Amino acid sequence: MDYTKEIKKGEISPLTSFSTYAKTKAEIEKKLFGIVTEDGIKVSEVSSHFIAQVLGNRELKKGRVKKGGTHKIREGVSTYDVERSLRNPQKTSSRVVNAEKRMSYKGEACSVTISEFGRLIQTNPRKKV
Repeated sequence: MDYTKEIKKGEISPLTSFSTYAKTKAEIEKKLFGIVTEDGIKVSEVSSHFIAQVLGNRELKKGRVKKGGTHKIREGVSTYDVERSLRNPQKTSSRVVNAEKRMSYKGEACSVTISEFGRLIQTNPRKKV
């Protein structure tokens, strides 16, 4: 199950209930599926990683640490901010990963990566200046 996998990876806290995970997935499907980006990609799928990033993790997590950094608490991203980034990005870019084109949309509050087939892959809050 994706929920269990994300907990084992440390992407979401074990204190996050399955009910919360399922409600977040349903909210993503309701609010984001069907959106068409400026370059014609229609949102139609969501990865478990994306759901975990929307939820965030308020616990210190083990894992990769940037030079000079410490374990970090990961802020979540609202579906409202994801929608704004997809509909009205400030900047877009693309790259190919495993023969699949991926688009990145940077909005005011977050960045969103989506596959050419409409799968939401990841989202990250943008640093406040």
